[in-house]
Amino acid sequence: MGVTPLRQWKCGRRGEAARGAIAALAAAGAAALLSWSSMARAEGTNARVYRVSTEPTGIGTLDGAHPPTSGTAFLALSSDVLDRPVWSHQAGVRDNPIPYRVTIDPTLTFGLPSSFALMIRAPFIVQDKGFDVEGRSLSRAGGLPLVAGVLVPIARMPGTNARVSARAEVGLPVGRQESFRGDGGLTGRLGLVFGGPVGPLFTVLSGGIQLAPQASYRDASVGNVLMGGIGLRFPDKAPVAVFASMDARFEVPDKYRPSGLASGGLEVRFNQSVIRILGGAGVGDTIATPRSWVGLAWIQSVDLFPGYYDKPIR
Repeated sequence: MGVTPLRQWKCGRRGEAARGAIAALAAAGAAALLSWSSMARAEGTNARVYRVSTEPTGIGTLDGAHPPTSGTAFLALSSDVLDRPVWSHQAGVRDNPIPYRVTIDPTLTFGLPSSFALMIRAPFIVQDKGFDVEGRSLSRAGGLPLVAGVLVPIARMPGTNARVSARAEVGLPVGRQESFRGDGGLTGRLGLVFGGPVGPLFTVLSGGIQLAPQASYRDASVGNVLMGGIGLRFPDKAPVAVFASMDARFEVPDKYRPSGLASGGLEVRFNQSVIRILGGAGVGDTIATPRSWVGLAWIQSVDLFPGYYDKPIR
């Protein structure tokens, strides 16, 4: 059975929700275009590139293609520890301004009719160790860019509930760039994601682009990147499963220089909750690629508006 388009949008509140999601997608695209032509305001960059997926159908650091049921939300709290998240080589000398960083990331993903979803994240640093670009000691805690996003359905396979969806995100310019906590302007992410069973495995495939102001540290720079990833979970529907993911980035300003984060871990599901713990290692030698990384997430599905559902798709 092939992948089939999602059913036609309904009128009334469902049509309004769909139009609202499309408007959010358009806003994400506009922010991406703005960030494409903008320049970084200072030396420095956002040292937190990777994070734990805070969706039940996500794998590792890759978000999934499945939205919450209409009227339902995924409430999530994740945390990660980054080991040496910023690297720079200059005149043969390695510079590691941040030995480690601990972050907390509360997330809300809300399901809309017709399989749309809206998301907001508000990450912040609870423990920072190191120095900014001027050699001053970093404050212990601080804010990171706020992120808002939308999930737009494209296709669904009824037999397996495999899905293809578009994802768009806008990162707001919160956090000081010179303290490795911000991007120096708006950022935009646009991509496609597949999620569904492939044999005994649940698989996530994603690809897209991140548009961001050009940022630098010492003799290294980062800006727009192409992204691609694969995640595998085994067994597919078991309450306890293992998973692995590869989250790759290709720096557009630097002749598509590759980097990424390879990770793996354990996932436990019970009732409407998911607990996910994982660890990973950075691949490649670009700024904002941590040497090692540990993450933990708790995800809870909550029915916020009972009765606010689509009819079942057959």
